[in-house]
Amino acid sequence: MVMLDKYIKQFEQDLELPPLSGLKPGVYRIDLNEGIRIVISTIPDGFLIFSELRELPKDKKENIYYQSLTSNLFGQGTKGSLLGLNDQGNMLTISRTVDYNVEYKDFKEIIDDFINAIDYWNEQLTTL
Repeated sequence: MVMLDKYIKQFEQDLELPPLSGLKPGVYRIDLNEGIRIVISTIPDGFLIFSELRELPKDKKENIYYQSLTSNLFGQGTKGSLLGLNDQGNMLTISRTVDYNVEYKDFKEIIDDFINAIDYWNEQLTTL
């Protein structure tokens, strides 16, 4: 947990962000535009980055399932993350597990890639 805390503080300084919300020890929240929230939390071997995207359009679910499964398989548009569904099955989610052996520079790049993947998939959900 100490490493994540240190990286979050450095991330705040680098991007001149106000302090990120600590939901509880070892869990942080980054609020993006349009109600998108990223949660970064410690796990036994590293940390987990997670976000719910948009609600799935009912008339395009099969196409979105196909696109997201293909993306998970070939890594296209996910930038190392995995797409899934929330517990209710009505919202696309994206997550990434990061090992503790990552340097801060890589941590920052992973967060940037994660945000880019969120932007990409939110756009895809409106155009598929």
